[in-house]
Amino acid sequence: MPGHLNEQAAIDEFKKPPDDPDGDGVIGEKDLCPDQKGTPENDGCPERDTDKDGIIDRVDDCPNLPGRRNYNGCPRVYAKENKIKILEEVHFATDQDIILPESFSVLEEVAQIVRAHPEWELIEVEGHCDSRASDAYNLDLSQRRANAVLKFLHARGIEPSRLRAMGYGRSRPKVPNFSKDGTLSEEGMALNRRVEFTILKVATTGSGPAAGPTL
Repeated sequence: MPGHLNEQAAIDEFKKPPDDPDGDGVIGEKDLCPDQKGTPENDGCPERDTDKDGIIDRVDDCPNLPGRRNYNGCPRVYAKENKIKILEEVHFATDQDIILPESFSVLEEVAQIVRAHPEWELIEVEGHCDSRASDAYNLDLSQRRANAVLKFLHARGIEPSRLRAMGYGRSRPKVPNFSKDGTLSEEGMALNRRVEFTILKVATTGSGPAAGPTL
């Protein structure tokens, strides 16, 4: 009945906190969006999903790029600043420069994003190792592994002039190789055995195909 509805609306209005115009339960200065109903976790603002990937911006590491939940909302391969980020490690046979088949798909995506960005004129393929073995051994192994990735990308149509391979051995650890008690950290060493891609030179003008994922 209309009269009943009006009465209920008046009751609901009376029950609202005095300084909560949008009725979301976030009161006063704590509500950064006082005219929009939001959530307490988002300071009273509505939750948004800018890239429409099903992961709200507040917990999405790449809110402007459609991504995957298991990568915290990021694509598996994307560009950020001067890096091509890969969210899966490139795996090699133990103590060898043979790329394992399980890593082919992520490197295919690297080739795809490089082809989509012809303005990237020079990209360095970096090889890194953990702290086991000697400096000379790690330097040689990391260089051979970087060379193997370089050859993989060449075979996928990336021009040789756009790539160079550099092995850094164990000279640039991403995290400590040792735990606080002084023992070797398997987790730390695993993170330090890696391949990275650094964009060294970008053309200032020109156009090309549609760009791949960037942030």
